Amino acid sequence: MAISRVLQSSSLFKNWSEADLAKLATLCSTRVLTGGEALFYENDEAPSFYIIETGTIAIRKSAASGDEDVAKMGTGNHFGEMGLLGEAQRRSATAEAVEPTTVVEIPIRAFEDLINEHQNAGLHFYRNLAVTLAGRIRRTTEDLTGIRSLRLRHT
Repeated sequence: MAISRVLQSSSLFKNWSEADLAKLATLCSTRVLTGGEALFYENDEAPSFYIIETGTIAIRKSAASGDEDVAKMGTGNHFGEMGLLGEAQRRSATAEAVEPTTVVEIPIRAFEDLINEHQNAGLHFYRNLAVTLAGRIRRTTEDLTGIRSLRLRHT
């Protein structure tokens, strides 16, 4: 699939013009990963964010008992966008392909330059990102509430 189609199908770029998507596509590249291959590791620098074209990525966090999967993401999902939000220059978790996976890599500095020039696109992007992150926070809260309720029943 062409990079422009992957971008167009992502919720992050909803309401972007074809011209802005075409400009963004020229900044992007694809990465092909084998199953078990890490895209990046926890504490690595965060120069890019990603959209999954095909396959599955596990997001893993270091814990005292070993690495724990905190999320699994499939085709169309995006991740690694924390580098866009303030001073988060390091990865908070590891991203590893669960199976053969292709991702579109979007370099953060070039992306920020583009949205500074095309502020309407930037406004749409950050609104779409906020909607996605709010949904993730909501699901995490529901999961934590369920876990807490289980612990309370077993004490």
